[in-house]
Amino acid sequence: MIELAPGLDLPLEVAGEAIGILAKRGAGKTNTAVVLVEELRDAGVQVVVLDPVGVWWGVRAGADGDGAGGLTMPVLGGEHGDVALEPTAGDLIANVVVETGESVVVDVSEFSKTQQRSFVAAFAGRLYRRKATARSLLHVVLEEADEFAPQRVTAGDAPMVGAISQLVKRGRSRGIGMTFITQRSASLNKDVLDQADVLIAMRTTGPRDRKAIEGWIEHQAADGAEDVLPSLPNLDTGEAWVWNPERSILRRVKVRGRRTFDSSATPKAGEKRAEPRATASIDLTALGQQIQATAERAKENDPVELRRRIRELEQKGKAIEAREVVVERVVEVEVPILTDRDRQLLADVRELLDRIGGLPPKNGSRPEHK
Repeated sequence: MIELAPGLDLPLEVAGEAIGILAKRGAGKTNTAVVLVEELRDAGVQVVVLDPVGVWWGVRAGADGDGAGGLTMPVLGGEHGDVALEPTAGDLIANVVVETGESVVVDVSEFSKTQQRSFVAAFAGRLYRRKATARSLLHVVLEEADEFAPQRVTAGDAPMVGAISQLVKRGRSRGIGMTFITQRSASLNKDVLDQADVLIAMRTTGPRDRKAIEGWIEHQAADGAEDVLPSLPNLDTGEAWVWNPERSILRRVKVRGRRTFDSSATPKAGEKRAEPRATASIDLTALGQQIQATAERAKENDPVELRRRIRELEQKGKAIEAREVVVERVVEVEVPILTDRDRQLLADVRELLDRIGGLPPKNGSRPEHK
């Protein structure tokens, strides 16, 4: 069971479903998502967090900054990353996630918007394809999900939004669940929001954002539903409506505090940001070897790499053929060679000319004419 709040237990099956956490900034949405991840990891579920803002690295340490209570989740990329991350490694990291079964935080906060789009499109697309034959349970968390699945889709966004939509809509059949977190409900793609099986609505004041939540609610039916929207602007920090229509769950609760280090906390004026003193034990050497092995396998099977090798071989083949042609031409040149008969004939001619005085004798003197 997943215990988000005292007295509220969700079945572990929600790990394979879509969960939406919607709230304005400072309402406690990231804390709620971290609590969900803590519960999933306690239950042995593999979790991958896509973090575009660099706030998830603290899950490696306990709440007071030591290793006790931290999650064994390496951070790939970002300022606090355990392993560096390249913008072109989306396919590779998807392969690592599937082949190693590791839970990881993928921090893309240091990438440009263009690099983020490219990375996430490659990662989500490859993950969906690989999970067709590796259907162990995996839960993907999208922090600031409107960055990955915006309502207004530009040409540059299209591949990324398409890949994320595919994960949300069809990933469940392949063992993929997803949590999308946003403080801009109105900016989250409606096709993604509509797929939410569980809605966690926290303090929301903006009329457009409340309208987006209303769009999800109007398709549901539950006793007390009429109380949700009017209460949203006045919810306390950490307070949430948890709604799972399929299981007839609609509860207003106070989400428990995270037990891992709060790396998303905003320091107050004059306050120095705290840093964890230790992190949960992570075998980075083994992870690095796994990533390297996966990279080598990916390179061996990469169509681009294969085409490049084919071109090299073709060019080498052409060069060999050219050399062979040159050799053949040299062999085919007819060079006159004197046979013994030719030599004898020349000797007879010389002797005849000597007799008639046409050539000087072999000793260099000319014969006297009488």
